[in-house]
Amino acid sequence: MRVMCVCFVFGLVSAYFLSLKSCLAALGVLALLSLLLRKTTVFWCLVVVFAGTMRLTFALLDHHVHAFPASWQKQSLTVTGEVLGDVKQQQDSVRFSFRVEKLDTTKIIHWALPAKVLLHWYHHPKAPRQGQHLTLKVKLKKPHGFHDPGVFNYARWLMTENIVATGYVAKLLEQKQVRLHSSPLTLTERYRNFINSHCADSPVKSFLLALALGDRRAITARQWRVLQNTGTAHLVAISGLHLSLLAAGVYFLFQVVWLFIPWCQRRFVRKQVGIIPVSLFAVGYYFFTGQAISTLRATVMITVVMLARWRYRRLLSAQVISTAVLFICVLTPLAILRSGFWLSVSAVSLLALMNESGHCWSSKIKLQMYWFIGLAPVLLWLYGKISLVAFFCNGFAIPLVAGIGLPLLLVSLIGLACHLTWLATLLLHCANTVITWVWGGLVVIAHVPGAVYWHSVPLLGLCVIAVFALVTILTCRYFTWQIIAVFCYGTLLLYQLPSVALNHVRLTVLEVGQGLSVVVQTKHHVLVYDTGPKFSEDFDAGSAVLLPFLRFEGIARVNTLVVSHRDNDHIGGANALLRGVPVDRVLTSVPKRFKGWPVSTCLRGQHWHWDGVAFRVLYPTAKYLHHDNNSSCVLKVSSRFGSVLLTGDIEKKAEFRLIKLSQGRELMSEWLIAPHHGSKTSSSWRFLQAVSPKKVVFATGFQNRFHFPNALIVKRYRQFGATAYDTKEHGAVSIAL
Repeated sequence: MRVMCVCFVFGLVSAYFLSLKSCLAALGVLALLSLLLRKTTVFWCLVVVFAGTMRLTFALLDHHVHAFPASWQKQSLTVTGEVLGDVKQQQDSVRFSFRVEKLDTTKIIHWALPAKVLLHWYHHPKAPRQGQHLTLKVKLKKPHGFHDPGVFNYARWLMTENIVATGYVAKLLEQKQVRLHSSPLTLTERYRNFINSHCADSPVKSFLLALALGDRRAITARQWRVLQNTGTAHLVAISGLHLSLLAAGVYFLFQVVWLFIPWCQRRFVRKQVGIIPVSLFAVGYYFFTGQAISTLRATVMITVVMLARWRYRRLLSAQVISTAVLFICVLTPLAILRSGFWLSVSAVSLLALMNESGHCWSSKIKLQMYWFIGLAPVLLWLYGKISLVAFFCNGFAIPLVAGIGLPLLLVSLIGLACHLTWLATLLLHCANTVITWVWGGLVVIAHVPGAVYWHSVPLLGLCVIAVFALVTILTCRYFTWQIIAVFCYGTLLLYQLPSVALNHVRLTVLEVGQGLSVVVQTKHHVLVYDTGPKFSEDFDAGSAVLLPFLRFEGIARVNTLVVSHRDNDHIGGANALLRGVPVDRVLTSVPKRFKGWPVSTCLRGQHWHWDGVAFRVLYPTAKYLHHDNNSSCVLKVSSRFGSVLLTGDIEKKAEFRLIKLSQGRELMSEWLIAPHHGSKTSSSWRFLQAVSPKKVVFATGFQNRFHFPNALIVKRYRQFGATAYDTKEHGAVSIAL
């Protein structure tokens, strides 16, 4: 089973990262060689790899069939369907997933239905209920996310959720009432409303919903940061730990029933009592809490263990895990694209390895230590960070949350289902008190200096070496091999991304939506030019793109932040950046926006050198500081191998002023970041003649409402002979000089 699981997962991964033709050709050659050499075992392993390859191929093909037609993006459509769930109330909108069952249009659209879409409903006073059937006028577009190194891949996450389009509701046309009969659906809503009403002012209300119902939508970005920095994010997921505790409780309950009911003693052997109820409970709880992948894995594991116990067989931990992983990959092959899948499988596999090697239960401190060291390669590869306080935080949080808080919530839910409101209220308040104590402790610890160790994301090969080294340490009894394994493991922490050479510079124009952010790196210094837009109170380019990219690159300090002007699409992520990493100084045309920080006004004539690279501010002068777009800081970065001109949002007036102010070839640059994102109000012919760019980068957003870059401007650059790059099409653009 273990070999079969590994082969199937290998087939899934190969199908995603390689072309289908390459996979089939390689498998065919290897299968032929195995038959000629009479290696039957190898042949059947290749068959399983082939099955995994085809399973993912069919899943991707199915997703492609249901994909939203690109020609119908941003057009009004009338759709009828059902609210599936994930209803999240945001500041000025409601977000929910919706299954489109019918498309009301006279035009032919090649779109396979039903299809799942993610909708935003702006300024709607009441959120739709799960299960409601609605007829809506919507505008949809294909899924799109940021394509920057180290940044969360939103488009891939949507694909794993089988969401084929995103959009917003323009108008409600028809609404049907949701069924009100007794069902798990209404019980879920009843308990959600019960928590919202009795714990409205509780700081841990979102955690109560997550623990009881698997509903993590109310957890804010700040709360997620605390959980991640303390290594306790797994506590708010319905995972194997929670479900195992609950299953053990159900099993113990039926054991007690067997002791006091003679009829059960005559019909059933004691070891078999509770097996079927526990399996049914696990499956029912999986559907009740939203069918998450982590819950599915735990459900399969519990069911396999119960069935083995029914047949009086003892399974090894590796067999149980392999069965669960194989079952998940067959049902949901796109799960391999989620980092949570690999992290959860790694954690459970590590526990199983320690258990079978005799290291597991001898000491809880030893267990936590091995778990911390064992998950380090996976955490660094997936997230680029490790919580150094996770050992301590989990030591007190797991017993309180999983051992006390969660059972109280579940019994409270049962009390509400049995109409024992007084009991449900009492237990809910007790659970709220316990979780509040835990949360208070986590907040304090999360803000301890050095709680999180950030590291540039290592190569996958180094992570694999570190994992094999850990397995050697745990299983090998030879001291020499263990010492070698320790040194191999240490290479993971010593790894650093190659730095920029002396006299060279690397610029990365990030994809931040409709906005601009550029990271400039020399050998020992870092400059950030603009920080992208702020989309909402909880979401901005600084925290979503800029900080993850800096951490991916292993950058722990920004020497200079240049904010060209006050527009949101350039200054929106500045606060997140200033809170996230130390910044030595801020250079901007709007210094009043940065009170309390080491700020100075950017003016023509300012210049400095870093590691053989020259930086010079060309604009504005003091006379033109208060002209909005035309007061943007213009910065030229030059090395002996070329130069780049960063222009902010200057328009034709500022371009003509620059031409008058410049002396000789001062403006000439091989690379140009297009002024004002390629607007028709910028990039005049005279300015292009003065700069003479060979390559131009347009920093624009996918399906932006301004239709940047303007087609006439793109044509002008082509006529001038410049090669054009666009962040909405190419993602982050890296420039090395």
